[in-house]
Amino acid sequence: MNQTNKNKNILIFVVIAVLAFGVGYYSGASLEKFKSKDSQETALKEIFGGILSGNNLSGTIAEISGDKKSLTVSVERILGVNLPKDYQKKRVLVNGNTKITLRENKSQEEWNKEFQEFQKKTATPGATPPYPYSEKEITIGDLKAGDNVNFTFSPDQNKSILDSQFSATQITVGR
Repeated sequence: MNQTNKNKNILIFVVIAVLAFGVGYYSGASLEKFKSKDSQETALKEIFGGILSGNNLSGTIAEISGDKKSLTVSVERILGVNLPKDYQKKRVLVNGNTKITLRENKSQEEWNKEFQEFQKKTATPGATPPYPYSEKEITIGDLKAGDNVNFTFSPDQNKSILDSQFSATQITVGR
């Protein structure tokens, strides 16, 4: 191997080492801001920005209260970003005004038939394509741990999706 190739290899090694050190240092420094609860919340507010005032979350039912008035829902991600463990558990309050809907996938044959009928009507203004699922209203008693849910709550200027408790206006279960 000639001297030029040795120098290139050494230079490449040095650049990789500096990059690895820089990334490691930056990652360690970034984790420092997550040590306290206040700084963790500040960092999350920077990440999520205006979406914190949203009124819709998705997760998995971890538990249904014995009195059937609340759910514990695990919300692990928001907009593709993993939430720290402290913010994943949400208590979702359910009352008489909460609409709970079960969304079940249709069979391929059923959906194909509906879609073919829709294609015949495409000349009809305002025709909407069929959904690949059916919906029906259910009660909290029909829910079970492990169900994937999407829940909507009343927008409130003082509420943030980082809060731990919400009063649901609608819950949609997908099975």
